[in-house]
Amino acid sequence: VAASLSLLLQQTESQLDGGFGSGIRLIMSKVKGKGIIHSVLSGDTVVVMGYVPSGPPPMKQLNLSHISAPRLGNKGKVDEPYAWASREFLRRTCIGKCVYFRKDYEFRGREFATIWLQNSAADPPETGENLGLKVVSEGWAKVRRIPAVPQQGMPNERTPDYEPLVKLEEAAEAAQKGIFNKEPGAAEKSVRNVIYEGYDAIAMVDDFKGGRVHAIVEYVPNGSTVRALILPTFQHISLYLAGISCPRPPQTAPGADGAAPEGQAEAEPKDAAAAVRAKADNAIAAEAKHFTECRVLHRDVGIQILGADKYNNFFGFVFFDDNKGSNLSEELLSNGFAKVVEWSAKSLGPAAEPLRAAEKIAKDKKIRIWKDFVAVERTPVVKNPPSIDKVPTNEREFPAKVVEIVSGDTIVVVDLTTNPPVEKRITLSSIRAPKVAPQNRGKGAEQKKDEEYAWESKEFLRNLLIGKKVQVCIEFLRSIPSDDPTREGAPRPDLTCASVIVDSKNVAEALVEAGLAKVVRHRADDERSSFYDALLAAEGRASKATKGVWSKGAPPPLHHLNDLTLPPGDPNSREAKAIKERAKVMFPFLQRKGQLRAVVAYVINGSRFKLYVAAESCLITFALAGVRCPKVGARDAGKGEPFADEARLFSRQQCNQHEVEVEIESQDKGGTFIGVMILAKTKQNVAVLLAEAGLAKVDPGARLESKTYGRELLAAQEQAKAQSKKLWSLPREEVEALDRPDEGVQEEELAVQCTEVLEGSRLFCQLRDDAGVAWLTQQIAAVALLPPSGPFPLGKLRDGELCLAQFTADDQWYRARVEKVIRDTTGAPVGALVSFIDYGNRDEVSLDRIRPVEQSLLALPPQAFECVLAGLKVPSLSDEFGVEAAEYLKSLVWDRPLVARVLYRDSRKRCHVVLSDGSEVTINSQMVRAGFARAKKTPEVPIPDDLVPSMKIDEEIAKKSRANLWQYGEADFSDEEQEIAMRSGRGGRGGRGG
Repeated sequence: VAASLSLLLQQTESQLDGGFGSGIRLIMSKVKGKGIIHSVLSGDTVVVMGYVPSGPPPMKQLNLSHISAPRLGNKGKVDEPYAWASREFLRRTCIGKCVYFRKDYEFRGREFATIWLQNSAADPPETGENLGLKVVSEGWAKVRRIPAVPQQGMPNERTPDYEPLVKLEEAAEAAQKGIFNKEPGAAEKSVRNVIYEGYDAIAMVDDFKGGRVHAIVEYVPNGSTVRALILPTFQHISLYLAGISCPRPPQTAPGADGAAPEGQAEAEPKDAAAAVRAKADNAIAAEAKHFTECRVLHRDVGIQILGADKYNNFFGFVFFDDNKGSNLSEELLSNGFAKVVEWSAKSLGPAAEPLRAAEKIAKDKKIRIWKDFVAVERTPVVKNPPSIDKVPTNEREFPAKVVEIVSGDTIVVVDLTTNPPVEKRITLSSIRAPKVAPQNRGKGAEQKKDEEYAWESKEFLRNLLIGKKVQVCIEFLRSIPSDDPTREGAPRPDLTCASVIVDSKNVAEALVEAGLAKVVRHRADDERSSFYDALLAAEGRASKATKGVWSKGAPPPLHHLNDLTLPPGDPNSREAKAIKERAKVMFPFLQRKGQLRAVVAYVINGSRFKLYVAAESCLITFALAGVRCPKVGARDAGKGEPFADEARLFSRQQCNQHEVEVEIESQDKGGTFIGVMILAKTKQNVAVLLAEAGLAKVDPGARLESKTYGRELLAAQEQAKAQSKKLWSLPREEVEALDRPDEGVQEEELAVQCTEVLEGSRLFCQLRDDAGVAWLTQQIAAVALLPPSGPFPLGKLRDGELCLAQFTADDQWYRARVEKVIRDTTGAPVGALVSFIDYGNRDEVSLDRIRPVEQSLLALPPQAFECVLAGLKVPSLSDEFGVEAAEYLKSLVWDRPLVARVLYRDSRKRCHVVLSDGSEVTINSQMVRAGFARAKKTPEVPIPDDLVPSMKIDEEIAKKSRANLWQYGEADFSDEEQEIAMRSGRGGRGGRGG
């Protein structure tokens, strides 16, 4: 084709009658001329192209005069009999060859012509093999009969070929050639069954196994994408050339003069330079598309399929020209029509090197998209994805030890190349595992469930990775958008996305193949895993085998947990005491079991852990017997004791999420189980390991002489002393300080959820992940099913009395306290105003909706406690913007997990807190920024130093934007905190307005 086009360009109009030469630009207006067959649409229709010095040539669609071939079908219509064979005969006969055409007539907007096949552009006009005669002689088309008497509205022109065509048709019919075949069933067999959709692309990749498949390219959307028909199965596929990308032509083709088509406005360029660049890109895109069409459109090609995605798009190579077997990707690159896409090329392995070499040819020649290319010396030669530039080169790949499985696609590792060791959080590239839902236990709150297979996914990674040495290859960083983009300050840290290799196995691929994660479908310009195609193939295998998330059977069993660990907060609170009682009940049962198999769920400090005992489905707090470790400092309260962090990190690396064997010896008054813990794999005593490392001290009160491990533990301590390791390098006074009992901590953090908003700075909360509310709900529901023993004793119906009350909004029974007895005009009680002690809200109920409460239901203290946003001055409900402030606070805290940083408790047992929902901005700061609160000048509670500057900035922002309180200038209301009595009818159980 290229040689023929070059020869055409060399001819002049004076040398060839009707030849193109300079006159080729007029091909669309001429009635005769020379060209090359660009494509074959059916057994009687072709597209002829001319040639211009630059850019795509003009095209002309021509129908062969006087004949009609069967019509090909499409996605919604089947072929006519013999349509495919007819098209294939004409395609093999003329595609890519030189022709001479003479337009004979037009009919219904279509041009009909006589076309001659020629050996070269130098052949005389109207010479060579007549295409129409050839098609009819082989029986692949019928002749349209022209009546002797001309008819209006019908083509009546007879060319000199009409009579020969009729005779050739009669001869073909007599010989039963082509469409005249009379064999039974032959017509039905000639109709293709084209598969446009419904096939499993990922499974097809496995079937082809990287080999070449025979196909015919039917359409070229752009230079690096083709739509092809695989033979002989007739599967219609879209194939993207792997490892490269061409500029894409504009959505709407411009007119002949380069202007936008009528009725469509041109896009306004931002500047002149942008307009020039856009014009150049569009021109190269059109040239790339034409380049690909000239080589593969309607040609027999070999396709090497390397991968596929969920949307049945394939990725691979296209080979054309049977003599050379040229790779279309390399041709596009070497001619400057395409660029190598690194994230895709990485997955090709050695096959990517010829692509980069071909691209270098175009760069050296500075052609087309590389016209303005300037070579830059850099190492490595291959350009990394932009986000990876944030990571120093020497930190992009490193050996590590896995110390924690956060979820099915996120792990924590210790970088083994750093000293001291540094923990890094790693997200597996290009996959997503099922997530564990946050627990919402408040009444009226939406109860969310874990995604199916979330626990199995996390357990798979724990069994595969925990404690093992892996190779981490960081591939890209993914930014997390801030909830408040206008807020000043440091942005959220990026997610570090990497491939993790263990025992020569890609962890992400193993997880996907087990059916416990899915592959992320990236946008075309997204960075992705270097093993992306392998991940897609693994997903295809898992889907085909209906594993895990792809299974069509029953979902996996639910995992229930009896949590016996103390919640954050006051260890002497009534709810903590109730948990201690449950732990004490469980103690003799676990002690009689002897050796228990467990998994370390969390490391509190060097010698204190949370253990999950699978056999009993319970979570317990466990302390090592016979040793004491330095205490870790409270969060935001400074450092702990010397070597406390090192001791915790040591135990975390040795034990976290490892399987252990424990023997419970005793229990302290806080419900903590005390005993011996042995690593299941190595059979090492964790207390002895800590003592050997100099990170634990033998408890002087422990009676080790009666313990089997006592001598070993004392020997380990003496060895650490002799070598002055860690704790034993400190002055004697500091070592002895470890023996002193723990002191109370002024601040604490509680995981909470809001159950009621009172006003803009006051709300009720419950502890999250606490079994108390669930237990109460179950017990009260059982009591409610029993018939009442009688009406509530009127003698006990007095203010402050505890009872069960039926909430009006949902007719469910809850624990309540009588706030005020409601009486009729005679003074007789008719109802009461009650407050629900486990949720914090109020309701007016009649006497028939009040019951006495069983003593067993009073074992747990009230589950709701009042919180006050520390350091804020907020209008009361009776003040202007008071109601709006309360509603805004509800929008910030309702139905989401919160963390309350308790600064202190006042005499009314209210917690003065800094509230956070996990974002960078606290709830306190958001109230100030929205103009619903002011920062107190003299707060009754010392505000943490890290919060004061933020609140001042937020207040200035609210002032400048004239938000709410500041809309008329300086806000003015009392500095004194007003104690607002809760009013009946305001809100319901479960929130304001509930």
